[in-house]
Amino acid sequence: MNKKKRFLKAGGLIYTEVPLDELKIFLQVFRPVCHMCGRSLSFTNLGYIRVGREVELVLCAECLKDYAEYIESGEAGRRC
Repeated sequence: MNKKKRFLKAGGLIYTEVPLDELKIFLQVFRPVCHMCGRSLSFTNLGYIRVGREVELVLCAECLKDYAEYIESGEAGRRC
């Protein structure tokens, strides 16, 4: 019941724990925005979404790509 649901679209591949029709309706009703750039999202430009009791994280495809590059570069783990 309180399980988090995820959707990830990257590089032409889609991983989803949410039925796509349900996700499309959710995006139309709640109109979430990207947490990094503030862009309004639709199914076509959605990169990642995690939903629990509320929307926890939403990233557009471009910000997801930038975030993945940041993680790959190794800078994400540096503290100094």
